[in-house]
Amino acid sequence: MIVQVLVALFWILAAVCNLSVLYGLYDSVNGNVHLSELVKSLYAAVHRTAWAVGVAWVIFACITGNGGVFILYLCLL
Repeated sequence: MIVQVLVALFWILAAVCNLSVLYGLYDSVNGNVHLSELVKSLYAAVHRTAWAVGVAWVIFACITGNGGVFILYLCLL
């Protein structure tokens, strides 16, 4: 039971990491929000690592059999 909870938690964290990197600058790029230098610096320092952690979880989960529908999707590619 605890393992299933951890797997679900890691899936949520991976999704949050990847979606934050993907859409984190959306309003700034469109000119709706002006980000401070601190936020820009933080994003520049962390976005590649956050993306890598999210993708690494997807790979690890698929290898260990916790991929769910992602395994089916990746098999079709």
